[in-house]
Amino acid sequence: MKNTEQGILLSKSDYSETSLVVRILTERHGLQSFLFQGAKKKKGTVVLPLLPIEFTCYKRSDSSMGKITEWSTLFPVANNSIDPIKSCISFFVAETVQQLVHQDQPDETLFRFLLNEIQWMNASVELSNYPIWFLAECARLSGIVPDELDDGGRLPSVFDFKQGCFTNIEPMHPFYHKHNGVHWCEDSVTQDKNHFLALAIPKAERTLALEAWLGYFSFQIAGFRKLKSVEVIQTILNS
Repeated sequence: MKNTEQGILLSKSDYSETSLVVRILTERHGLQSFLFQGAKKKKGTVVLPLLPIEFTCYKRSDSSMGKITEWSTLFPVANNSIDPIKSCISFFVAETVQQLVHQDQPDETLFRFLLNEIQWMNASVELSNYPIWFLAECARLSGIVPDELDDGGRLPSVFDFKQGCFTNIEPMHPFYHKHNGVHWCEDSVTQDKNHFLALAIPKAERTLALEAWLGYFSFQIAGFRKLKSVEVIQTILNS
């Protein structure tokens, strides 16, 4: 039985000389894998991370993988494909999302959030702080947003992964980050998106803040692995 779905492409891998296996966050069925036969031969077919698509597919009851027969983009994302910074961030976002979602578990809130962010990125210029803000939003959507520091206006110096909080008290356990970038992590949780993205965060501290967030996710979410895109995104955004 054929169905028409809306989704966001997260990754692709080669299946044959002409076909691909793609992983798509669908609106109605969550994360799904599909075989896209002849994708490499179809003229005009764009296959990029975070591509918003509408596609036709079918899936047999005895198979874990569906097959896509055709797809089209929901809205243009041309700027993301030719801009090296936006392209890199798209890989980062897609890789992060794949580690946060589960097969066959729909999450309409996350799906709508990503669609809005793709449109926003397509129209935006300043993205240097975006990966930090994005991870803060992912923590919020995943229900693991850290508690804010209440210390008379002092900036936090410690991100306690185990307790899930920003603090100035160095814990007895080893699951924390202590460095100059921690207060930017708190700012990414507490401040308005546009205000945070406009902050002049020093390059070294931006790197530390990103590492702190990823360390937090690795502790809080079982199976969260090191992202392959991190080194590239740090190089591009700090160049």
